[in-house]
Amino acid sequence: RHLRAEMPEIDFHLHPGLPMEVVWVSGARGTSAADVARLRGGYPDATLVVTGRGLAGADAGELRAAGADRVLGWPIPVAVLRAALTAAPGD
Repeated sequence: RHLRAEMPEIDFHLHPGLPMEVVWVSGARGTSAADVARLRGGYPDATLVVTGRGLAGADAGELRAAGADRVLGWPIPVAVLRAALTAAPGD
């Protein structure tokens, strides 16, 4: 399935010069904390959503400590992903 067809209300394209509202890191692992921290530093005002297989417990905590706003396992229902990508920061 194509995400654009499943979530037509979300624009998955980059627009140079415009602020980044959401950064989605897919395929993350427990060892991705440095990457998440780098993205948080580059996009301090964006909502940072991280998805990956087996992200729970200590791994999820490390990713949150690195700057992720939301950490979700994978696979997940499209509705859950949509909610994570469109929710206001802090929701």
